[in-house]
Amino acid sequence: MQLRDILDKLEINMDTYLQAIRWLKTKNGQPAVLIQRKPAENRVNFYNANLLSAWEANMDIQFLTNVFDCIMYVISYMSKPE
Repeated sequence: MQLRDILDKLEINMDTYLQAIRWLKTKNGQPAVLIQRKPAENRVNFYNANLLSAWEANMDIQFLTNVFDCIMYVISYMSKPE
């Protein structure tokens, strides 16, 4: 199923959909990063195909939109109990 098929079933035109996407923000008010995925991949973590083949392990890429988010991510990662 393609995006147009989904929008047609919901009776939403493409312009309305694109306008709604422009309004998306993160919880901190920063612009949201949307990754283009096929509908069947809705539960797949973010990944980079080139990095994935080089790393050969699980990855969950997180996009940071400001310095504060970067600091919080590093601190949270460093303070994991394991």
